[in-house]
Amino acid sequence: MKKETRLKNIQRLAKTDLGDALVDFLEEKVIELKDGKNFDITNFEVDGKASLKAAEKLAEMINLLKQLRQKPEEVKKTSYR
Repeated sequence: MKKETRLKNIQRLAKTDLGDALVDFLEEKVIELKDGKNFDITNFEVDGKASLKAAEKLAEMINLLKQLRQKPEEVKKTSYR
């Protein structure tokens, strides 16, 4: 799929209830990834760093979806004569 087409489809998704559901789901996963109880004890440091990095990437996706959900601000044209 072309990048432009993919972005348009994601933008359409973000403006629907399905987009809201996706954002909620991703936010839950970010919380799980940041929870230290889910890290492997034998490789706690490595697993923790990987989980936090994954949570960071998911947070970026969430922010993108939220930005795409908002309508761009209309630019008002003014005439100076």
